[in-house]
Amino acid sequence: MKNKKVVLMGVGHLAKQLIPLLQNYEVIGLSRSFSQRDIKQVDYTSGSSFPKEVPEDPLAVIWNFPPHPEYVSSLQKADLFFTKKTPYLIVSSTSIYSSGLVQESSPMNSKSRMYEVEKYLASSCRPKKITRPAGLFDSERHPGLFFKNATVIENSQNPVNMTHTKDLARFLVHLLNKPFDKEQDVYNVLSSTHPTKKEFYSLAMSLKNNLTPVMNPGQAPAKKVCNQKSLDTGFEYIYDDLLAALKKI
Repeated sequence: MKNKKVVLMGVGHLAKQLIPLLQNYEVIGLSRSFSQRDIKQVDYTSGSSFPKEVPEDPLAVIWNFPPHPEYVSSLQKADLFFTKKTPYLIVSSTSIYSSGLVQESSPMNSKSRMYEVEKYLASSCRPKKITRPAGLFDSERHPGLFFKNATVIENSQNPVNMTHTKDLARFLVHLLNKPFDKEQDVYNVLSSTHPTKKEFYSLAMSLKNNLTPVMNPGQAPAKKVCNQKSLDTGFEYIYDDLLAALKKI
């Protein structure tokens, strides 16, 4: 019988979109709190040992933890607990990059909160796929509310890098259904368009009937993240145009 067990590390906001897409799998969720209740739940604190209810040889382990001081410790314990052939599917972040036009091969930013996590993963021989989504948005996390109490939006001419939560969930399942045939593969996950912060947040705030703060162009270095590698897998984003996406959520 084909292995259908998937261990989900962290059952938070993303899990609301992800778990409904995993109906054909047996999901075992490990978390301190659970946004979704219709899966097998195992209480787990980052950095602790793995409970006996967790299978040692699942189809895959999806890591959906936010940056945390005990994240690397969790990975170290996981590497001892899970069989060597068990692959990992990791949710990282585009914060791993510094400024400029960046792609998956660009240098990592040592100041990123995910730097030590990715550094550890790079040293692991386990098969794994790392996703690097940009900032998440959806109807619950509407960009029109991000600056509702702000008076100024800085660096308003810089490009926006954003990912709809549903597209990230869909891409994770897309990768789960493909072979884990490399020691490590990395994918940026975000919409293809990059409107300026002024364009994006002006529209977002008007859709929520919020006053738009003053836009200050600023001089901070801009970052523009390329998503071409994710597209090359055959994946199609639902929310590929950010300005159009705002009108849909």
